[in-house]
Amino acid sequence: MTANRKSQPQKAKVLYNLLLKRIKHITIEQVIYLIFGIYVFATMLDYTVIPEFSPLIDKFFKLVKYSCCLIFLGKACIDIKRSGKISLSIMIFATLSFLSFIFSHNRNLFLFFCALTGLRKMNTTRLIKIAYYISITLFLLTISLSLLGAIPNWTFARAAITRNALGFIFATDCIGIYLSIILMYFYLKRSDAKIFDIILFEVLNIFLYKATDGRLSFILITILLAILAMDKFLRLAYTRLKNQHASTIAHLKQQIQQKIIPKKHHLQTAIKVICYILPAILFIAFNTLTVAYMHDPHSMRKIDRLFSSRLRYTAQAYENYQIPIFGKDIVWQGWGGYGYADEVNVDNFEYNFVDSSYARLIFDFGIIYTLVILAAYTYCLTYYLKKKDYWSLTIIIFILIWSFIEPFMINITRNPLALLLIPTLELGPNLYLQKKKGKNSRNTPML
Repeated sequence: MTANRKSQPQKAKVLYNLLLKRIKHITIEQVIYLIFGIYVFATMLDYTVIPEFSPLIDKFFKLVKYSCCLIFLGKACIDIKRSGKISLSIMIFATLSFLSFIFSHNRNLFLFFCALTGLRKMNTTRLIKIAYYISITLFLLTISLSLLGAIPNWTFARAAITRNALGFIFATDCIGIYLSIILMYFYLKRSDAKIFDIILFEVLNIFLYKATDGRLSFILITILLAILAMDKFLRLAYTRLKNQHASTIAHLKQQIQQKIIPKKHHLQTAIKVICYILPAILFIAFNTLTVAYMHDPHSMRKIDRLFSSRLRYTAQAYENYQIPIFGKDIVWQGWGGYGYADEVNVDNFEYNFVDSSYARLIFDFGIIYTLVILAAYTYCLTYYLKKKDYWSLTIIIFILIWSFIEPFMINITRNPLALLLIPTLELGPNLYLQKKKGKNSRNTPML
C-alpha cells in the first residue's frame, strides 16, 4: 500500500513533466494555425441565423473575430522583427487600411490587413485545408438543422420563386459559401479529385440552386466541377492509350511538336495579355453597364434582370453617394428573407445593398484602394502564370468573375482563396529596421 501511494505522486510528476515538455515544443506557427481555425469557425457562424438569436451571441462572435485578428497582427510584428525588414507593399497596405478606417469607420479592411500580413509566412495550402474542413462541416450542419426545423429557414419571394436561406441570413450566402467550399476543394485536390466527389458535389449544387435560386454561383460551381471531371477523364484516357496504343501516342506527340508547339509562343502571349487586363476589363465592364443603366434604365432592364437588379442598386448608390477617395461610412441595408425583414419596418425600409465588388470596394474603401486591389489581383495572375500554377490561376479568374455579383473579393471568411494574394506583400523595396552587416564585419568586444 505504501509503495502504491508513493508511486502515485511519481506518476503525476512524470505526466506533468511530459505535458510541460510537449508545451515547450509548441511553436508560434502551430498556435497560429489553431487561431486561424477558431477565426474561420466564428466568422462562418456569423453568416448563419445563430447570432440573430441573441445580441450576446453576436457580440461574442465579433469579440472572437477581433481577438484572432489582433493575434494575427502580433504574428506579423514578430515576422517583421525576425526578418529585420518590412516591404513597401506592406507599408502601403497599412497606410491605406488606416486611412480607410479614419474616413469610413470600416474595420473590414484593417481586419483583412491583419489576417493577410499575419498569415503571410504560414503554409497557404495548410490554411486553406483548415478553412475547407471547418467550412464544409459547419455548412452541412447548418443546412441539416434548418431542414430539420432546429434553426429557422428564412425565405423570401422573387416573382414566382421562393428563395430559401437554409439556416443562413441570406439565400445568396448559402450557395455563395458553397461556391467558396468548391473553390477550396478545387485548389486542394487538383488532379486528385475523385469522380464520386464531383458527382456528389454537383447533386448538392442542383439542390441548392433549386432552394436558393443562386444562378451565377450555380453556373460557376458546375463549370469548376466540369473542369475537374474533364481533367480526370483526359488523364485516364491518356493512361489507357499509353498502355494500349504506344504507337498512337508517339504519333500524337509528333503532331503536337509539328503543329502546336510552334504556336505555343503566341498562345502564351495571349494568356499573359489576358492576365494583365482581366481585372481592369471586369471593373470597367460592370461600371460601364451601371452608367448605361443610369442613362437609360428602360433599355438596360433585361440586362439588369440577368444580374438580379444589381445594376439598379449600384446606379442608385452612385446617385446618392459621391465616389470617395478613402471610403465612406454607409449603412448597407438588405434582407435575407421574411424572417429578417420582420425585425424592421418594411414600409420604411430602403434597400440600398450593393453586391458587386467592383462598385462596393469603391464605396467602402475608396477609389485608391480599389485600384490597388485590382493591381494586386493582376500581379497574382501573372505570378501564378510564371510559376505555371494553372490551378491557382484558374481560381483567381473564377474569383474575379464571382466578384461581378458578390462583395467578397477581399473577405477571407467568405473567400479564403484571397490568401492567394499573399505574394503581393513581398513587392517593392524593403525598409531594413536594422543596419545590414557586411561580410567582413565583426563584433569586437568592449575593453
